[in-house]
Amino acid sequence: MNQHEKDSLLTQAKTNIQKVRGNIEHKLSETVESIKAIKDKLYKLPPSEVFVQDSLLSNFKKRTTELQSLYPSPYFIKCEILFDGESLSRIFYFSKFSFPEEHIYSWVSPAAAIRFEKPGKFSYPIPDFQNKTGKLINKEQYMVSEGKIIFMAVESLSQPRELVYQEYFSQRKSSFMLPEIVEQMERAQDMVIRANPLGSFLISGPAGSGKTTLALHRVAYLVQSPDTAEKFKESEIIVFVQDSGTQAYFGGLLPQLGIHNVTIATFADWARQQLKLLDFRFAVRIGGLEQEKDFYEYQKHQALKNSPQVKYNINIFETLSKVYGSYFSEASHFLFDQQKVQNTLDRFDLTLLMQAYIHTFNGLFQEDTEFKQLKGGKVQRKKILTPIQYSLMVVDEAQNYLPEQIQVLRNCINNKYHAIVYVGDLAQQTQLCTLKDWQQVGEDFGEGRKAVLQKNYRSTRQILEYINSIGFITPIPEGVKVGKPVQEFFCKIKAKEIEYVKKIAAANPTTVVGVICKSKEYLQDFILEQQNVHLLTINEAQGVEFDVLCLVGINKELFQIEDNYTPALAEERKRVNKDLLYVALTRAMNELHVLGESKIQDII
Repeated sequence: MNQHEKDSLLTQAKTNIQKVRGNIEHKLSETVESIKAIKDKLYKLPPSEVFVQDSLLSNFKKRTTELQSLYPSPYFIKCEILFDGESLSRIFYFSKFSFPEEHIYSWVSPAAAIRFEKPGKFSYPIPDFQNKTGKLINKEQYMVSEGKIIFMAVESLSQPRELVYQEYFSQRKSSFMLPEIVEQMERAQDMVIRANPLGSFLISGPAGSGKTTLALHRVAYLVQSPDTAEKFKESEIIVFVQDSGTQAYFGGLLPQLGIHNVTIATFADWARQQLKLLDFRFAVRIGGLEQEKDFYEYQKHQALKNSPQVKYNINIFETLSKVYGSYFSEASHFLFDQQKVQNTLDRFDLTLLMQAYIHTFNGLFQEDTEFKQLKGGKVQRKKILTPIQYSLMVVDEAQNYLPEQIQVLRNCINNKYHAIVYVGDLAQQTQLCTLKDWQQVGEDFGEGRKAVLQKNYRSTRQILEYINSIGFITPIPEGVKVGKPVQEFFCKIKAKEIEYVKKIAAANPTTVVGVICKSKEYLQDFILEQQNVHLLTINEAQGVEFDVLCLVGINKELFQIEDNYTPALAEERKRVNKDLLYVALTRAMNELHVLGESKIQDII
């Protein structure tokens, strides 16, 4: 194909995209007017009709959001298809949402599987358990941003895949949130997303392999696909995340995939809500020094693991005392008394209380409203209790859950589907006493129920080579991007680390810079006023990525294990320390700076 032919194709594509955007804009305007009309007449309607109009209003609002998302990037694949038994070919476009007026189909539709095919014969399943067959004649792939084509490639029966146009654009992130887009999905990932929805599913792999993105796309597919939408309603789905930062990230990403009413919660917030303990504060770790926190957590877990089941008492600290009492040292009893005064709970307390509640009341329940139509057009409302049964549950960073937490969650899944998606890597555990293997919670992922991703696509070759050089094992993908060498800065004075970090931040004013450390206390002096700089502990940074990363506080004191640790606790702490360092290093996308008075090799 010569340049003139390429220019002609590009011009045609640009013209079509602008035409489609005009039609989307027109439809959006009509939808907004429909919303306004419904709102204007709602207050005039009798109660019997309000519910119907509310439902219609909700659908229009959802469609408005979809159209607003389509407008900047109407579609990413165009296929010319000749179905078997038909004499004329058809044009199909695929996008994040459907727009039938322009033959644009959602990426979750059965026909969307065609977009991974090469020109030639194809076959894909349709809802009536048959296959649709035909021939893919021509395919055009796009990346469109704000109505502008920044990438275009074509292939057909008569010519191999060829690049038509590519605009230079930086891979660097301009904000803390990077919305993943459906058009970058590969065939293997798409097969995972469309796997049988019934039963547990595990998505595992190294840091930066796209585990979480894949899980969220699976949620979007199950909610939107005609085959599964009736089983998996948004209001019956919950996604468990590690912290408020991840919660905000998911809350921004899911709507871009058409998901608006899925519950996103941390285990702590969810448990406190179920137990009506929202007045109680949650603490990730309780105690002063790291050693004190370790002993306290370890003793609590021994009690949680070995004590007989107890009845739930509205005086929650009385319930907790019955379990912990004989396992606590004098120092732990003192910490527990402080918890009572401060109304503070940790993950062990909430897990134990949830176990006791489920045991005492035979499950968890939620208060719902039941509507009953009466004579004369009146509607009666009645409060009822129904068991909490999620049709779909996603557990992100599952390796950081206590086995007992997972068992609590399994009590709340609909037994008809048992649809739980676990996302995690057992080599990235950043907390004590967490899951060691899946048999601990009765999960055995059979054929087709596990996706093991192999490669880190996030970091540069230099960063991956550095990680391997200090004793970790992480595959280096072919064609991985090349970046700057990893910088190590050794110093015994903390002020020197702060000065170094300030220089790095000043040199990168428009990219996302992370400053992370094992200890929150150690970070307190790293006060930087730039909005693009984020100070996080390693635990808080899990699941987050940075253009430029400064790992600070690498010294033996922060990672030391005291002589008075029991062998079991010492082994557990060593394992977690190593995993923490791996998690920290793999947060970096383009630049990595390691600062402290010790080498990482000496720490691990």
